[in-house]
Parts: sequence; C-alpha cells; structure tokens
Amino acid sequence: MRDPNRIPLILDELKEYWIRYPDLRLGQIISNFGSYAGLGNDPFFMEDDVLLRLIWDENMRAGEENGFDNKQRKNRPSDPDPDA
Repeated sequence: MRDPNRIPLILDELKEYWIRYPDLRLGQIISNFGSYAGLGNDPFFMEDDVLLRLIWDENMRAGEENGFDNKQRKNRPSDPDPDA
C-alpha cells in the first residue's frame, strides 16, 4: 500500500505552484510535469515521489527568482530507493 502521508505533501506543493500560475488548469499542470519527467504528455506512469520532487524543485526555482528566502522550506524530498 502506498504511504498516505504523501498526499498532503504533494497537495501543499501543488497548491503553492498553482497559486503562482492560476491560469493553468489542473490537467495542464500534471501534464506539464509529466513532460518534465520525460514521459511526454502522459503522466500516467509517473510515481508520486517523482511528481513531488519536480513540483518542489520548480517552487524552489521560482522562489529564488522572486527573491524569497527558501531557507524556510523543507528539505528536498528524497530520491526513491532503487532497491524498494
């Protein structure tokens, strides 16, 4: 079973991103991140930890560009364990 604790983490990052780009639809956001992950426009096989890291990285980049102090942010979500 997937860890249900991942859900609020992803939603918090998604909320921060979506507020920054309110003209995007949810499907566009998810599709864009699927493309960033090298999956084309089909994010169906993208794991949640990959999506979380992609959104987190984008939020960090946008924060730095806009002069926000990113020290307040949590550490970057860890890479998945390849042996798991």
